[in-house]
Amino acid sequence: MTAVELDDEKLRNGLISALIAYSIWGFLPVYFKFVHAVPALEMLAHRIVWAVPFGAAIVLFRRQF
Repeated sequence: MTAVELDDEKLRNGLISALIAYSIWGFLPVYFKFVHAVPALEMLAHRIVWAVPFGAAIVLFRRQF
């Protein structure tokens, strides 16, 4: 890869990351509106329970045992 190709790839990755970050930031109030009635302990329990299978799937997908 040439330096120009690496710069283009970095620019593309940066733009994608920025768009994702701004989208998450923009939809966060909608998310909080939907979950305002959910108790905090239930939310915490779901985050813990669902983090394990998703984390395992990512590790398996990336083959980083």
